Amino acid sequence: MSVSLRTGEMHDAEMDARRRAVVDRLATATEALLVRYPVSEVSLTDIINAARVAKATVYKLFSDKQHLLQVLAERLLKVCRTYQLSDFDDVDPEDWREVYTRLCHGASAFYHDRPAAIRLWLANDSPASIRAVDQASDAAFLAWIHNRFSSTAWHARLPDPVGDVDVLTGAFRIYDAILTLGFSRAGHAVPQRFFDEAKRASLAYVATYLDVPDRRVRPRISSHTRNY
Repeated sequence: MSVSLRTGEMHDAEMDARRRAVVDRLATATEALLVRYPVSEVSLTDIINAARVAKATVYKLFSDKQHLLQVLAERLLKVCRTYQLSDFDDVDPEDWREVYTRLCHGASAFYHDRPAAIRLWLANDSPASIRAVDQASDAAFLAWIHNRFSSTAWHARLPDPVGDVDVLTGAFRIYDAILTLGFSRAGHAVPQRFFDEAKRASLAYVATYLDVPDRRVRPRISSHTRNY
């Protein structure tokens, strides 16, 4: 009986490894295609052919193209967070500008290395469900940032959020909006000047709240932030 159980466990492990290998091939093929083509022009058949995976195998794992895109988006988001936190060990927690600048530099490096991510998350033809995955990831990441720096003086100066939008959420959305503009104008890779402007504009937005020394006279977060 125990031998049979171990054999079954080994078989399950082998099947899981095969599934992961197939998913890896599909994700890699999808990302490569998105570097060259808009999301709306890449079909599931295109991805299957590029990955050289049997169609029957793919449909056992994914119901449609959008399901596969969601898996790719989640994978890329994990990589993006790794980039953003890669040099956080020696950051001065009391220097909010340094904290935010490193987040921006990490995001910029990620987008340069993985250009398909911008097309997947920010292009006009990106599915709403994929954008929702991106925003949910941002919310979780920002919650981690708030927790990490909750004891700092600058964090105490942050105003209360309006609904589900706080200052850092607004900054992230400003950053993404400028990259979206850069992508729409360039039609492929975002020029570096848009990354620079995204950092500059979102940093200036945060500064309107954190560069106020007395919390009693700090500006209040505007409800217009909801539109960023």
